[in-house]
Amino acid sequence: MSILETQSLPCPACGEASPFEVAHSVLADRRPDLRAAILANRFQVETCESCGARYRREPDLNYLDIGRGQWILVRPAAEVSDWPDLEAQAQGIFELGYGVLAPEPAQEIGRGLAVRVAFGWPALREKLLAREAELDDAVLECLKLNLIRTLDGPSLGDTVEWRRMSSR
Repeated sequence: MSILETQSLPCPACGEASPFEVAHSVLADRRPDLRAAILANRFQVETCESCGARYRREPDLNYLDIGRGQWILVRPAAEVSDWPDLEAQAQGIFELGYGVLAPEPAQEIGRGLAVRVAFGWPALREKLLAREAELDDAVLECLKLNLIRTLDGPSLGDTVEWRRMSSR
């Protein structure tokens, strides 16, 4: 089930608190509108009632799309250096919900799911686009690493990401 909760969050521009619908989980099978919003870069974007600034909350949620075989723990991009711990955390959460620690009907669903961790909205969006294009996201990541490794010239900086931008 998709779990969304309205919270009062400070605007990063003016500091005034505004209501913000925070997503804790997305079940894309039942809420295709949320998947569409992620793909359109509209998900978790709000406008401050005080100053009119638009801002986007960093992701901290579980994404599930049973029909497309995706279970993704989504964390802020700034946490990418914590990937080993978050990968283990994701596996533990998955095991409780859909793996060996779950009831058999849930395990049946879990057998069709790829467990992933994504850091930031662009990374989640790329995972969704890769699946839509019937690309293996792990192979896509290896391809990007190989391309980066073989670049002539200076290496990429910390602020640059290589992302698939469309499903075509």
